Amino acid sequence: MKSFSQQNQIFAQGQLPFHNDNLSLFTKTFIVSLIIISIILSFPTFGHGADMTERIPVRATEKTASLDMNIASSSATSTNFTVKVSTDPNGQAINAVGALINYSTSTVKAIKIDLTNSFCALFIANTIDNQTGQINVMCGKPYPGVNTESTIAEITFQRLTNATSSIAFDPSSMVLANDGFGTDVLRTINNLK
Repeated sequence: MKSFSQQNQIFAQGQLPFHNDNLSLFTKTFIVSLIIISIILSFPTFGHGADMTERIPVRATEKTASLDMNIASSSATSTNFTVKVSTDPNGQAINAVGALINYSTSTVKAIKIDLTNSFCALFIANTIDNQTGQINVMCGKPYPGVNTESTIAEITFQRLTNATSSIAFDPSSMVLANDGFGTDVLRTINNLK
């Protein structure tokens, strides 16, 4: 039988979900927060006199969603350009997205995040860090979420040089199913080409 200190050592070694020494504290917090928000938004809310039919959660089993980036054609040649960030769940209902975007601070500077056309109703984070070259957009939409291609945000960048810019989704980005479990259903990442 293991002593308390041995069991505590196993716990301290991090044999827990989301434990990975290669992930930063920010990334771990991002992932856990996004899953919690997804679970909260997965269930319908009822007003006075509404039909209270029970919704039984069923864990999503297929990874069908994509995260996509495209430069708006009208801004392709100007000093400032806009990148449309979107998701396509391919028919599966989703209710939360966590898009971490990395970019080269020597070639571009992020100026603003426009959420006007976003499918999201609740924004947990929408930050720009031009020191580290990272943009964080974490948002969601209450039940039933969305199941078609939807805009997450439009991000305006300023070109600092004529060099090719590196703008890409961080591998820890997630698209979460509206299944009550916060299941990550992200299958494909399509960065700028």
